Amino acid sequence: MHEGWIKSVLGEFHTQKQALSRFFLGALLMSDPVLQLLRRELRRLSPDVRVETNEILSVLTSEVIKREVTEGDQAKDAAKKIAKVAAKSLKSKKPKEESGLGKSTDVTDDSETLNSNGGTELA
Repeated sequence: MHEGWIKSVLGEFHTQKQALSRFFLGALLMSDPVLQLLRRELRRLSPDVRVETNEILSVLTSEVIKREVTEGDQAKDAAKKIAKVAAKSLKSKKPKEESGLGKSTDVTDDSETLNSNGGTELA
C-alpha cells in the first residue's frame, strides 16, 4: 500500500517536471492556439498593426526562444505530445458543437475568414 502511494507521487512529480520542461514550454509557445492568442493580444494593444501568426512564430523561433529548445528529439517529443493533447481536446469538443445550432466546420471557417480580413473574432 505504501509502495503504491510512492509510485503515485513520483508519477505526479515526473508529470509536473515534464510539463515545466523548457522543451514542453517552447513547444507550447509555438502551438497554434498560443500563437493566435498572442496575435489577438498584439492586435488589442496595437490595433493599427496587422501581424500574422507565421510572423509571430518566426520571431519566436529566431529571436526569443533558444535554438536548443526548438530542435532535437526532446523538442520533437514535446511538440508531438502537445499536438496529441490538442487533437484529443478537439475530438471531445466536436460532439458538443455538433449538437449546437449549426455545423462546427461552418463556425470555424467563418471565424478564420473573419480573422484573416481583420474583422471581429468569434469566440
